[in-house]
Amino acid sequence: MRTTSIKVFHSYEEADQDYEKEILEMTPEERLRALETIRYRYFLLKGIKHTGKVERVLEIGKVADD
Repeated sequence: MRTTSIKVFHSYEEADQDYEKEILEMTPEERLRALETIRYRYFLLKGIKHTGKVERVLEIGKVADD
């Protein structure tokens, strides 16, 4: 994942436009790498072991008693 400099924006619209521009300039490989980095850091924060493999988990829902 490439690093970016700190940017200062004067409105949310300006920040959103810059974000969209930056995302569209990324190659698909860079986007995938960024997503994997975010997943790894999220799982690390939550204390979940991250193997990089997709695990399917099926849970049967319960009906809430009011």
